[in-house]
Amino acid sequence: MIKQIYLVAFVVASFLGKAQETNIQKNVEKNITGGQIGLFGLDLYNETKIADKTTLRVEASLFPAIWGGNLYAKTGFAFYPSLTLQPKYYYNISKRAENGKNIKNNSANYIGLQIR
Repeated sequence: MIKQIYLVAFVVASFLGKAQETNIQKNVEKNITGGQIGLFGLDLYNETKIADKTTLRVEASLFPAIWGGNLYAKTGFAFYPSLTLQPKYYYNISKRAENGKNIKNNSANYIGLQIR
């Protein structure tokens, strides 16, 4: 009888008890820097936190340009620079963190306004 009471108490306590909760980051990261190389250009960027769910991405790019044909005396190739500012609002980063999904490097859906 005593063993059954202990067993029932243990089972009830296991359902009511909680494990230690980890402090889950639910906001964007403070600073992310990186580069991208693609078929149509080279980008260097920095994304800086300005609020809990808002960042500002600054990007410097080099894009290739080719000219030639009937309008020009010879064919040429050059890179032209571009500077981009993009504020981003990550609207579901908290929900992803709560569901245990990856939010490293601000992996979440966002709304942004790109100014180039």
